Amino acid sequence: MKKFIAIGLALAVLLLAQVAALAEAPCAYFDEHGDHDWEQGDVQKPTCTTDGYYELKCKVCGVTKTETSEPAMGHDWQETGSKEESTCTQEGWAEVKCANCGEVSKMTLPLAPHKWEVKSETKSTCAVKGSKVEECSVCKQTRTTESNLLPHVYSAWTVSKQATDHSQGRRERTCTVCGNKETEYFYPDGTLMRGGKRGDEVQALQIKLVAMGFLHDVADGIFGKNTEQAVKQLQLAEGLHSDGIAWPQTLAAVDARYQRTVSSVTPAPTAAVPTGPVSAPRRCTPSPSRTRPPAPMCSSPR
Repeated sequence: MKKFIAIGLALAVLLLAQVAALAEAPCAYFDEHGDHDWEQGDVQKPTCTTDGYYELKCKVCGVTKTETSEPAMGHDWQETGSKEESTCTQEGWAEVKCANCGEVSKMTLPLAPHKWEVKSETKSTCAVKGSKVEECSVCKQTRTTESNLLPHVYSAWTVSKQATDHSQGRRERTCTVCGNKETEYFYPDGTLMRGGKRGDEVQALQIKLVAMGFLHDVADGIFGKNTEQAVKQLQLAEGLHSDGIAWPQTLAAVDARYQRTVSSVTPAPTAAVPTGPVSAPRRCTPSPSRTRPPAPMCSSPR
């Protein structure tokens, strides 16, 4: 038995070798033209699953090759009407048949959505989140969803500490629902600071700081780093707390110092220059005297 198997294998190897030799046999047409002298065979049309193709065969050496003509069409599935509907826990199916090749298959249907019914619900407040419990009427699965907190309902602000011309004030308000208290600190009216108000008021302050030599920048109406540093220097010069915030107290000090600066540089009035004729200075001559030195006697020049 083994002997016959060995002989069969040997014949198969010999046959394959002959086929390979034939495929690799030289082709005179190929050597001359750089390609075989192909002759096209019958074209096979594509199906739903296989490409269309045709065979080429060299008329000289007989070598062949296959070329694709058209890609596979793919199935054209149409429902036959036989189906099982999906539920929220089990996928269904629908029978389909290809309109091209007649093949029959089953197409899986996606899960159906749950049919939720509200079982209980609590409303949100500003202190406690609300929740809703729902149950699917089909599979009895439950789910719970939370709702967001509501905003506080605050009363009007009550000032607990008045702002001064150089310090913040404090005010409070209380939620009428949950009693939550909110505290806020505020600046006195007219306060200027970095990152706060900008515009004419800031520019007016900058102009005065430039005139007094504290600010070496343009007066652009923007309270920036340089303006803050200039305010700190002025506060130090005036003996105030140096925090760079232009409090009403600081602004008053700026105005007072600016007025002194402007007054100190006001030029003094000049003496009037005479416009009429100017008399020459009088010359004095000594008068004769016997008992005391002569007193000078003055006369007008001629």
